[in-house]
Amino acid sequence: MITELQGERVELLAARAVFLPRLGALLVADLHVGKAETFQRMGVPVPRGVGGADVARLSATIRACAARSLWVLGDLVHDRDALDTDEMSRLRRDHPDVALHVVRGNHDRHVPALPDAWGFEEHAAHAALGPFDLRHEPEGGDAGPYTLCGHLHPMAKLQGAGDELLLPCFQFGRRIGLLPAFTTWSSGVRVDPADGRTFVVAGDEVVEL
Repeated sequence: MITELQGERVELLAARAVFLPRLGALLVADLHVGKAETFQRMGVPVPRGVGGADVARLSATIRACAARSLWVLGDLVHDRDALDTDEMSRLRRDHPDVALHVVRGNHDRHVPALPDAWGFEEHAAHAALGPFDLRHEPEGGDAGPYTLCGHLHPMAKLQGAGDELLLPCFQFGRRIGLLPAFTTWSSGVRVDPADGRTFVVAGDEVVEL
């Protein structure tokens, strides 16, 4: 799905990512690497390979877009258990020429610093990219650049033929745009389509409500 935001061509991907072609930048939010390991240690049954599948999907998306940079809008990791995984080191090895950035989110603060082998440049609260201010939480006012963020794991209802589904979505309001959680293993907050342009991820498609 292709749209325009702040004069910028924006591609909304069914992989739950945003691609900015002019900048060669791929934006994602809320990977929560290490979440599966955390729940497993708590005795919660988690399907094997959940976290690895998310990172593999991210790697494939970087390759498909020929992205020059990756920006994670917070919660790259779930907690310290993420440091016991090798998926992100592998991502760095597979994409040595891609600039990796993360705007630290509330879960990232459980980890004082990311491993050097992951190769991420860390931004404490926000970062500027083109016409956008990249943050983790939906903060912003009437002044300043348009904010893109994650944190809420936005979901929207899709109805048809007597069925209804709650699906991950992108939502772009007047001053703030929300990205869906990149991880497929998460719940979310239901948003009202009336609050902005809303695009749901329905299988391999992105559909505007």
